Amino acid sequence: MPFCPDCGIVVSGDYQFCPECGRPLATEEVVVGGPVEGKSKKKIAGIIVACVIAIVVIIVLFSTKPWERTYTLSVSVYPSQAGFVLPSGGEYKSGDQVTLTAIPNTGYTFDHWSGTTSATTSTVSITMDSHESLIAHFETIPTTPEVLFSDDFSDESSGWVTYDEYDGRVIYQNGYLCIKDYTTHEGTMYSESQRYLTDFILEVETWLVSGTDTNWHGVSCRYKDDDNYYGFAIGADGYYTILKWVNGDETVFIAPTYSSYINQGVGAVNLIHIECIGSNLGLSVNGHLLWEGTDTSLTGGDITLAANSQAGTFTEVAFDNIVVSEPSVTIPTAHGVLFSDDFSDESSGWVTFDDADGRVAYVNECFYIKDYTYPEAANYGNCQRYFTDFVLEVETWLVGGTDNNWHSAICRLQDNDNYYDFGISADGYYDILKFDNENRISLVPPTYTSYINQGVDAVNIIYIECIGNTLSLSVNEHELANVTDNTFSGGDIALAANAIDGTFTEVAFDNIVISEP
Repeated sequence: MPFCPDCGIVVSGDYQFCPECGRPLATEEVVVGGPVEGKSKKKIAGIIVACVIAIVVIIVLFSTKPWERTYTLSVSVYPSQAGFVLPSGGEYKSGDQVTLTAIPNTGYTFDHWSGTTSATTSTVSITMDSHESLIAHFETIPTTPEVLFSDDFSDESSGWVTYDEYDGRVIYQNGYLCIKDYTTHEGTMYSESQRYLTDFILEVETWLVSGTDTNWHGVSCRYKDDDNYYGFAIGADGYYTILKWVNGDETVFIAPTYSSYINQGVGAVNLIHIECIGSNLGLSVNGHLLWEGTDTSLTGGDITLAANSQAGTFTEVAFDNIVVSEPSVTIPTAHGVLFSDDFSDESSGWVTFDDADGRVAYVNECFYIKDYTYPEAANYGNCQRYFTDFVLEVETWLVGGTDNNWHSAICRLQDNDNYYDFGISADGYYDILKFDNENRISLVPPTYTSYINQGVDAVNIIYIECIGNTLSLSVNEHELANVTDNTFSGGDIALAANAIDGTFTEVAFDNIVISEP
């Protein structure tokens, strides 16, 4: 409104002159109810407040300089006993150049890095511009074992006992040792090597030449006479058995048991692998461990190869390329390796499938598991072997999908409703569960840890111990949980994946090693 500069009164209406004193009216606007000066004071106060806020923001933004930020370098070794890395990790400023060197222990050689880099040189340099995680991988140095005895049966004077009689025959034929048995299932035709051996590893090829496949191809070790020996046998119909005779008394370690690892039928070659090392005995066929146990009854003796017809007709089997070596060839570490797999062979025995809920498959020499199911269910593949007390190590990482998930190693698996489950997640959690007749029991609840490398492609090494009633879980060489439970004493092993948020997750596993405790 106009106002009179002389009288100071505000004039309403369209007056051009003050009705009181006649002076021309001023045209500036005024704030009714207060002096004109009030408006400029508020403007000044607002400017001061804005400046203060701006200064505070600048101080906050630049109080931590980018070049002073720190990041964590996590370093681990696989297998854990194979070597070490210098430096072993720590906190570094942004932009720092860190040079790491992987140093193998005796008996190992460096192979490659995984995680931040996949370099194959033992020394690498990285720039710390984020949190970094590396794993140094080592391999056992191959050793040439001392061969105690070998025979390809091309020389008929190599020493095996031969004969040809009413019940059967043992002969050198076409560069093989052929054994034919006409006897009943209680009788066996066999040949001794006429050598004395104590601790050793034996490998021999064998196959059915003709006759019934309800039979035994037998290898006897620490043979003293017909009443004292260990017997390992497979059948051309897929069965195996292990027994002991001491002073004429028979003890059956393993009754006839079917295995899909045994190649069946006429001409199907099988590689038998036997270990007799101290009190430890073991049988593998075609690279798959079928049985191992301990016994102290017999400490040394001869080796025999045998054939036995179980059907009351006849069977003829052949043997070739027998090699008996020192036991050191299969003992690369202080702990005996019970089973290992790098998943390069898709016939190594793990259960696989592909359906609406997900898939389990060998992919790029790894074991991939994809899960589409609800949070209550997981997809898994089991290795179809039986273990009691053991130590397990396996590498795992998130391939794709949600990191709100579980990568699990399942141990002492009885069936779908009975097992122990050791899990880690790609978002940093771990737990231990027991499933007992469909009852889900939490032994260790989901717990966060910074020791788990997080996100896609971040490799973690799971380390599990199942020894008696003690169960423990470690990740990247850090123990996370240790509990006791005596519900299950043995069973199969499986690898699993589970998406928690209802979408999907896909994880990979590699380089699983199961060893004696």
